[in-house]
Amino acid sequence: MLQTQRRQRGEKRQIRQEIKTKVKRRQKQQQQQQQQQQQQQQLQQQQQQQMGEREGDTRRAVHTPELIRQQQQDQQQQQQQQDQQQQQQQDQQQQQQQQQDQQQQQEQDQQQEQQQEQQEP
Repeated sequence: MLQTQRRQRGEKRQIRQEIKTKVKRRQKQQQQQQQQQQQQQQLQQQQQQQMGEREGDTRRAVHTPELIRQQQQDQQQQQQQQDQQQQQQQDQQQQQQQQQDQQQQQEQDQQQEQQQEQQEP
């Protein structure tokens, strides 16, 4: 009787612990998602503001050369930002690949050293 109660208590404690870790993990993921969403919203708001300002200009002045130039510049800037982001992602991927290669090389070196030690009388 006592043993079963103890076992049940232990199991309950374990289950409680598992639930806690799951909850923490879920909270962390939610925080990260929220941060990403906030960043995206800020970017969208900035772009919408810019577009709104331009549209206001458009209503006042019907496609002046200055306005057309401004719109082209906006598009170029957005394109540049996208290009930069892509470049950064590529750089990160390359760095990760280099790190993996280095690790593999180190592991191979260690294996060779061990083999030599074994072969030596």
